[in-house]
Amino acid sequence: MRPRRRSKLEAKKEIFNYPEKILIDNSTYDNNLRLQLKNDLQALIQQRTKDKKTRICVEVGIGNGEFLNEIALREPETTFIGIEVKEERILDALDEATIKNIENTTIIRMSVEFLDQIFNEQQIDTVFMNFPDPWPKKRHTKNRMTTAKFIKIYEKILKKNGQFILKTDNENMYRYTLEQLENSKIEIMSTNENLEDDENNIPTQFEKRYRSEGKPIFQIIAKKQ
Repeated sequence: MRPRRRSKLEAKKEIFNYPEKILIDNSTYDNNLRLQLKNDLQALIQQRTKDKKTRICVEVGIGNGEFLNEIALREPETTFIGIEVKEERILDALDEATIKNIENTTIIRMSVEFLDQIFNEQQIDTVFMNFPDPWPKKRHTKNRMTTAKFIKIYEKILKKNGQFILKTDNENMYRYTLEQLENSKIEIMSTNENLEDDENNIPTQFEKRYRSEGKPIFQIIAKKQ
């Protein structure tokens, strides 16, 4: 069982207790700190990939970490990096990783818009995006994590033939993302408008809820050219 959920205030304080597992972007007022974050991240990646070829994958928005931790268990030779801004979610994910003795994950507390400032160009094998906020109102579309601005960031950090994989329960978000990818260097390889929940699928907390409500799950698999 997961430990009790912390309050936001508790999480904001506690998150600094795990520098070996959580990297924090403190560069709101000082961009030099983001350069230090990049240096710390690259040193960590170099340490994990030393003397062996290993894939590096990123999950954008980890929720409570169910997907990140499960895929890390399934692929122990791969380095998984989660991006999240909510401290309580990050700590929930770390709790589970600690209980399950997962050693191949790191979480970064930062906004997705700065990904290309901490990763090198063509460094990432796969970007996973599971059930991002669909921002359903038209005036909020610009906030979606699959706008042209964000797609360009994923283009930059993905290796050639690297994958972008999206799952969502929101059809508008799904179709919007397809449109954005059509105008990018990330080619759509396959789509699914009713993804089955089989042994290969890793459902998140949100996905389990949406499936219980009878909602279809949409998936996009695309590849950087």
